[in-house]
Amino acid sequence: MSHKLTKPQTWVLPSVFDLILMIIFTTMILVDPMIKCFDIFWHLRTGDMLLNGIFPTTDIFSHTAFGNPWILHEWGSQIIFAYIYKTAGFPGLIVLKSFIYALMYGLMFKLMLRKNINIFISFVFTLLMVFGTFGGWICSPLYVHQPVFSSSDLDLS
Repeated sequence: MSHKLTKPQTWVLPSVFDLILMIIFTTMILVDPMIKCFDIFWHLRTGDMLLNGIFPTTDIFSHTAFGNPWILHEWGSQIIFAYIYKTAGFPGLIVLKSFIYALMYGLMFKLMLRKNINIFISFVFTLLMVFGTFGGWICSPLYVHQPVFSSSDLDLS
C-alpha cells in the first residue's frame, strides 16, 4: 500500500532538504554567532555610500593607495550588507551569514541526492562539510556567491 502525499500535504510537511537547512542554520546561529571578517566595516561603509547614491571610482579608504582607481567588484553584497546592518545590526548579518552557509550546505546535500548517493551517506558528508569548515565561516562578500556555485549543477525547477 502506497502512502502518497497530497499536494497540500507536501506544502506543509518539511522535506529532508528543509530539515537539513533548519539543522545547519540553527547550529550555525548557536555555535558561531560572530562576525569574523576583518574588513566588514569597509564593506558596510561602501554599501552605505552606494545606498546613498555615491559611487566611488577612486580609493578613499586606503592610506597607501588613496586616490588610485578603484573597481567595485563586490558592490552587490556590500549593498545587501549595508541594508541588513541598517535594519537589523550585527545580529542581522549573523543571520544572513548562517542562512547563506546553510543554503550552500543544503544545496550540496541536494546535489548528492540527485547524483543517487545514499541519503545517509549524503547526510554524513554534509555534516563533515559543515564541521570541517567551521573555522572559515565569515561574513564577507566572498561567501555570498557560494550557493550559486553549489547549485550550478542542480535543476532547481
